[in-house]
Amino acid sequence: MTVIDIMKRLLLALLLISPVSFADWGDTYFCSTTLIWGVNSNGEQPVTAKKVKTFKFNLNKANESLVFSEGSPFGYESLDVTFTIFARDGQESFDLKGDRSTAAYHNGVFTYSHTSTRGVRVITADCDKF
Repeated sequence: MTVIDIMKRLLLALLLISPVSFADWGDTYFCSTTLIWGVNSNGEQPVTAKKVKTFKFNLNKANESLVFSEGSPFGYESLDVTFTIFARDGQESFDLKGDRSTAAYHNGVFTYSHTSTRGVRVITADCDKF
């Protein structure tokens, strides 16, 4: 193994572990719901919305958070990004956490759950990045 080969491998390793290779901050995702489901704290009145709702979100680098657009089914909630993988082969995943919410995104599928003293809400959506 030559010095050049060692340097190439070292450079590749540094690129793979650098924050630049994992973060596509500023990207906007456009989504359409596939499921909206909820139930109140008494287990009564389950809510299932069959009408597709669209929303978008953006990954905000300054706050390391996901910010939903106005009019989304999530209100004005912002979720902290807790884990990200943005791979060069197109695989993307990130996990999110809010005060009473958790969410995840993996290769175009967004899942969200919210719990409170009033009940539980679950939303799933298909998303495209632009």
